[in-house]
Amino acid sequence: MKVYLCEENRSCLERTKQKVEQILCSEGIDMEIAGAYTEPEKLLKKIRQESESALYILDAGVGKSYDGIELASRIRRYDARGFIVFLSSHTDMAVSVLKRQVEAIDFIVKGEREEEELRNCIHTVMERYTSKSNYYEKLLNLHTEEGVVWLDLRTLVYAVPSQKTRWLWLHLDREEEREVRQTLKGLMELLDGDFRYCHRGCVVNMAYVKAFDEKNNYLILKSGEKLEVSVRCRKNFQEKRKRR
Repeated sequence: MKVYLCEENRSCLERTKQKVEQILCSEGIDMEIAGAYTEPEKLLKKIRQESESALYILDAGVGKSYDGIELASRIRRYDARGFIVFLSSHTDMAVSVLKRQVEAIDFIVKGEREEEELRNCIHTVMERYTSKSNYYEKLLNLHTEEGVVWLDLRTLVYAVPSQKTRWLWLHLDREEEREVRQTLKGLMELLDGDFRYCHRGCVVNMAYVKAFDEKNNYLILKSGEKLEVSVRCRKNFQEKRKRR
């Protein structure tokens, strides 16, 4: 698997490159640094010619023309399923990353724990990459107000229509929420057998269901949250629980 680095400051770029090389060598990880750039456009020109997904380690405030988050958005045009990691000296940049929804796998703050977190992150990427057939099958391409995003279905807890728009609110694990330009029926056509209607206005991921209160007709999620189950969906839900 190829690794690309991008950092405007040449000395910082070299330090990061050395850390990554040391991790790859000491851990025996089958990755190679295919490029280290101070200019984002050179990185983009390079990956336009590539067909395989890669790991991108980017400085969150990478350049004068556009920042690391904007660079990540451009990378997504050519490598929608690549792995993006941000490095930054500023923790407040993490908020911007989440708002821009560029699907970064990690946000690492430069400092004492930088190398340790880089090592853990690289191992996570490698695990996902080596089992990418299973991983990619769980990825879903969705449209949001900010643009196209890739969603790991394993993080989707349940989906309901937005009360303000005609789109959907996705409730994700770690108490995250995201609005997507999709109907509930359209979303259900894209999902696998792990998802079920609990009523006509809600689809739930069975992996997050802890119990079914049959007397009161509601689901109890692992988070403690409760979702109503309609009479019409009750039978299908009970059958699904038995098979599990």
